[in-house]
Amino acid sequence: LDAVVVGEGELPLAHLVQHHVVDGLELSAIPPAAGIFTRTHRSPAGADERLYQMETLDRLPVPDYDDYFALLAGFAPDSRFFPTLPVEFSRGCWWKRSAGSASGCRFCNLNLQWRGYRAKSARRAVAEGEHLTRRHRVLSVAVVDNVLPKAETAEILRGLAGLGRDVSLFAELRATTPADELACMPDAGLRRVQVGIEALSTRLLRKLHKGTTAIQNLEIMKHCEQLGIV
Repeated sequence: LDAVVVGEGELPLAHLVQHHVVDGLELSAIPPAAGIFTRTHRSPAGADERLYQMETLDRLPVPDYDDYFALLAGFAPDSRFFPTLPVEFSRGCWWKRSAGSASGCRFCNLNLQWRGYRAKSARRAVAEGEHLTRRHRVLSVAVVDNVLPKAETAEILRGLAGLGRDVSLFAELRATTPADELACMPDAGLRRVQVGIEALSTRLLRKLHKGTTAIQNLEIMKHCEQLGIV
C-alpha cells in the first residue's frame, strides 16, 4: 500500500487524485494533508487533527450509481432483482453530539471516522431522493444514517410526500421520535423502521445512557403498529 485514507474519504481522495494523478507528483512530493498516510508522511497524532472532512454535506455531489445499474442491466433475466437505493441525509449521530461527556450510548463504537455531526438541508435531501429515484426508476430506498436528522426530519417527510411517488423507505429512529412526526411517515413512504430499543428496563437504559425510558420504547412500538409501520 502506498497511501491510506483515514476517516471520511472525499477530500483526502480528491487531494491525492489532484496532486498524484493530475499533477503527476510522486506520493513523497505531494503536499501533506490530514487524513492521508503515505510511506513518507503521517497525519497529525490527535484523532481530530488527522480527519479531513466536508464542512457541509450539501457540497457533496449526488451519488453516481450509473455503473451499478449498467451492470445490473446486463444480468440474465432470471438473475435480475429489484435493488434498494441507499441515500444519505446525515453523518454521525445527533444524540451522541447532544449527550455531552457521556458520548451518546455507552456501548456505541460507531462514528469514529467522523468528527462531529452534520446533516444535509431538507431541500437538498428531498432533491437527492427525487433525482435518484427518477434517474434509476427505483422506488425502494434505504436511508443509511445512524438516525434520522432531528431538526430536518419533519421537513424532509413533507418534501418526500409532496413528490407524489409510491416510494418505500427504510430508516433508523430513536424511541423519542414524536408521535406527530411518526404520523407523517406513511405519507412520505417511510414504512419500515429500525428503532434503537435495546431494553425494556428504564434502569438498564439509564446505565446504557440511551436517553430513553421503557415506556417510551413501548409507546413508539405501539404507535408504529397503529400506523402500519413495520
